[in-house]
Amino acid sequence: MLAAAPALLEGVIVARMVPNRFEPAYTSSAEKRIFKLFAEGAPRDWVVLHSLDIAPHGDERRRGEADFVAIVPGRGVAVLEVKTYAERTKDGRWRYRRDATPETRSPFEQAATTMYSIRHFLRKKMGGRVPFVCHGVMTPFGDLVRPGSAPDQIEWNEWQAIGESALAEHRIRECVERLIDREAAAARISPNRSFEADRVVTLLRPRFEFFQSPETRRAQRDSEILFYTREQFDVLDEFEANGQLLVDGLAGTGKTLLAIEAARRAASVGSSVRVLCYNRHLATWLREQLMPLAPAVQTDTLHGWLADVAGTRDNGTEPESLADAALAVLEAEPDRHTVDVLVIDEAQDVIHLPYLRCLSSGLRDGLTSGAWLLLGDLSCQDVTLPDKDEREVLEAATGNRVFLRPLRRNCRNTRTIAAFAEHVARLPEGAGYSRVLRSLPGPEPEVHIADQRAQQVATLAAVLERLMEAGYSPGEIVVLSLCSMETSVAQELKGAAETDAGLQAIAAQLRPYTHECKRRIRFDSVRRFKGLEAPVIVLTDFCRDNLGAGPEDLIDELLYIGATRAIDRLVVICDEYISETHRLHVYVH
Repeated sequence: MLAAAPALLEGVIVARMVPNRFEPAYTSSAEKRIFKLFAEGAPRDWVVLHSLDIAPHGDERRRGEADFVAIVPGRGVAVLEVKTYAERTKDGRWRYRRDATPETRSPFEQAATTMYSIRHFLRKKMGGRVPFVCHGVMTPFGDLVRPGSAPDQIEWNEWQAIGESALAEHRIRECVERLIDREAAAARISPNRSFEADRVVTLLRPRFEFFQSPETRRAQRDSEILFYTREQFDVLDEFEANGQLLVDGLAGTGKTLLAIEAARRAASVGSSVRVLCYNRHLATWLREQLMPLAPAVQTDTLHGWLADVAGTRDNGTEPESLADAALAVLEAEPDRHTVDVLVIDEAQDVIHLPYLRCLSSGLRDGLTSGAWLLLGDLSCQDVTLPDKDEREVLEAATGNRVFLRPLRRNCRNTRTIAAFAEHVARLPEGAGYSRVLRSLPGPEPEVHIADQRAQQVATLAAVLERLMEAGYSPGEIVVLSLCSMETSVAQELKGAAETDAGLQAIAAQLRPYTHECKRRIRFDSVRRFKGLEAPVIVLTDFCRDNLGAGPEDLIDELLYIGATRAIDRLVVICDEYISETHRLHVYVH
């Protein structure tokens, strides 16, 4: 029914890559090739660091960068320089582009400089338990040394040059293992085979990540490629095989990306597709992503589509009245609004019988026999229509047994944010994330206690100033409130700046959230931001005085929803009551 997976998404990460994504515009074609070989061909217990800065230390004056650092349990650490093109000129210098001016530093010298920095750092931190550290050069599109020939120089050993021929004949695992073993033998030492690989990762990872510039981080994050996990491929394959599937995925498990890919596959074989979600901000983002596929793929909010069908406006009409009006039109004109495939994100907010009747009437062969994929967080994000069993409701609407597919691998949040989300959601044993794919733990979430309204305003201003001093741009920060945008502490901060000159600079950066405004600190409510994400999330207004904004038993769910919007950094501003009753005191800053 649907097309096969595109070549762009053929990679499935096997090794533990740090980071587990890369920025295509800023990574050389050779590094892309090596990244893919490591990601798909190295063992699961390997950790491979990619394109990470090393700060100057000791007597060094120059920053370094390791293209790749492979941490191989039971063997050692290989520091690898990767070149798309490398040519040694007749006068002994090196050219790294055909039209480039030759330079004196060889790729082996570059790799060695980085290797010595890492070796020195590990010896200082680990003492006698340090692993053996060596270096090499990879050229996946050529050979520095002709295969089978003896090297005609003494600057490097032939096994240190891993070229196109070696990578074609052997797996990258074998090439790196051979490099480490031959280097250890040449050095006539007995390397420490029992070093603690996790300790090495823990030591190197914060060092590299801390010194990565904000500009580099921003470039990698904004346009990086996300490899689909095996779990996500299984969802796409199961949908293709069965034509109907309900997906239950925790926040950050890639449901929205799966919705986009399912729509793309369906459109590629000539099917008409309707993609719906509940929140307007998410619908705006989805529409932008799927715009190249229009008009084959139609994108809207559920209520926006119902209003369009009914010939009215989505201006707060009672949902059931809107659904009744739309159903009357759909039944009177059965072919006008029909599509071949239905894809719904935020399905937990949509699986409601009045809505399902309309969706069925707008789908060729209906929900009973038609093709549909529904993706939602059925356990933790059902704040619109709580206290229902979505699977039972869907089976009642279709008259069929519904296939339910879980998603449990988090590919958005850092480990510390994922752990915070599991904590506030009070997930039972075994119901949390099965794995967090981002290898870096990230900074711990911060909870700041502010009981009085004026104190909350001052705390928010101080937090925002500190985040920008840390290198985050205003456009990377989103402030989310328990209550409405209009009554939020962020809105009050904007107003307070009129009488407090000390708040004017930070207040000038604040704007109500729109998708188009990307250069200011934006603010909105947690509910309206569902389905989206930002590098930094600041949660505010989680105070006893604001519990009228929603039932107290939903506070945990709203904390979970807000927290899981954060890609890199999470800050919560709450009062003492919320901190104690919702177990946030363990994160108090």
